[in-house]
Amino acid sequence: MPDEFGEGPNPHSGFGRVNVANSIAMVEPSDPFSGYGVGVIDEETEEPFIIQILVPSSSHSLTLKVTMVYADLPGAALSNDLNLIVVVGDKERHGNQGNQDFPIGAIGPFDRSNNVEQVMWPQITGESAKVIVKHYRLLSTRVPLAYAWRFLEE
Repeated sequence: MPDEFGEGPNPHSGFGRVNVANSIAMVEPSDPFSGYGVGVIDEETEEPFIIQILVPSSSHSLTLKVTMVYADLPGAALSNDLNLIVVVGDKERHGNQGNQDFPIGAIGPFDRSNNVEQVMWPQITGESAKVIVKHYRLLSTRVPLAYAWRFLEE
């Protein structure tokens, strides 16, 4: 990867290589270390999509990785714009904003260029993490989304 592209995500490698073995392992519904699902943001209610993820017991330090993707209309720029927010304790992280922590309810920064967003949170603490997907702009009446999460032992 050329240095000028920097850390992911980027237009050339996205978020990196897919680990097929780990992806298939996520199909097991009873695994406390991973999960996935679908949701929708509806223009009529404009309610955020929220899930709570329990932090599993582990003798190792854990990193939480959450990825969200949503449908958009064809075109060069985003028509629908959703924001991925992960809240742990009294801090939150925003999709595609690196390892920056923000106070709960922060108004930015958010990714305004991609319909795939990811949050990595190393050395996660506490009993749970809240995943919130809020809309910034909706040009569709309903915007479907999918998410996947995984705890990685360090």
